[in-house]
Amino acid sequence: MTEPRRRSARLRISGARVARPTVLIVDDDPAARDVIDALLLPEDYLTAHAERGAEALARLPEVDPDVVLLDVMMPDLDGFEVCRRLKADAAWRHVPVILVTALTQKEHLVRGLDAGADEFLCKPVGGVELRARVRSMLRVKRQMDELAAALELREDLARMIVHDLRNPLSAIGGHAELMLARDDLSEPARRHAAAVHSQTGRLETLVNELLLVSKLEDGRMRLRRDACDPRQLVRDVTEGLRVVAEAKGIGLRVEAPGAPDVWPLDRPLVQRLVENLLTNALRHGPQGSAVTVTLDLAANGTRLRLRVADQGPGVPEGQRARIFDKYEVLDPHDRRRFGLGLYLCRTVAEAHGGHVAVGANAPRGAVFTVELGRPEEVPA
Repeated sequence: MTEPRRRSARLRISGARVARPTVLIVDDDPAARDVIDALLLPEDYLTAHAERGAEALARLPEVDPDVVLLDVMMPDLDGFEVCRRLKADAAWRHVPVILVTALTQKEHLVRGLDAGADEFLCKPVGGVELRARVRSMLRVKRQMDELAAALELREDLARMIVHDLRNPLSAIGGHAELMLARDDLSEPARRHAAAVHSQTGRLETLVNELLLVSKLEDGRMRLRRDACDPRQLVRDVTEGLRVVAEAKGIGLRVEAPGAPDVWPLDRPLVQRLVENLLTNALRHGPQGSAVTVTLDLAANGTRLRLRVADQGPGVPEGQRARIFDKYEVLDPHDRRRFGLGLYLCRTVAEAHGGHVAVGANAPRGAVFTVELGRPEEVPA
């Protein structure tokens, strides 16, 4: 393995690089690496070498390349597999990969494209073409870095704004409560104050969910899984929503055949998950319908399974794959159907080593199914 022949500090401004770009050259032939190195000298890049595919993957965090020049024919992992693994990793998939190969048949080019390669160079490599392809890929990388920096800035601003919304919302809700407590309030004024209080509560819920999702996405929130009774958790949530169900004329029942007495869960997060699923079911269920919550075990007892079945309009099959995406709106004419609550459900389920899905509830409605894993190191 050859160490990088030039070293310099990496400078970043808003996530965008301003230092000399780094090219990682991966080839099991030392002479081939030296030739490419020499051909790149006029561009004054930083270069690093790797002799094997596995070595290249292991050195990615150290080298932090802007472009990877990857030989196809290598003894351990071939270039196709290295490219596939690199592009499957969210931390590196934006790094352009140029496959350097003597294979020119169409099926090999197709394999390279399927693996995620961004460009191809045929051996023997010419200096003019090599430098042009690398410059082209560096432009792509620079644009990706700038876009990532802009998105990061937008996310930071959004988090700051959302966080700062909590205090004024609390103040508005508090003043609305004080107005509702007055005896001399006229009936129209009372209705208006009640509406303000209700909508403020909805905004506070949305803000809290945004902050919670942000922490989960950034890894700033660590799960605190304790042994808890999942049946009691579900009963507590359903009892809290029973008034809403009765007001809408919707039956709400819980079934727990074979449910475990205890399961390691982060109770506040799972409680929010159950609340979101039940609130969604009650919101879209018609009067006189029923919502059924079922709790049991799945996957030979290795997963806790929760199902929420409603008799509402259901979810069209073509939309089920994206209903749990962030901010997804199923129906542009129904602004109540934002996907943040369901996205939070997905995030919480995945944090517990599980998943969430939606299917049909024959003859009408939807069934949301959540499965939560149980880590062996957490005592049940």
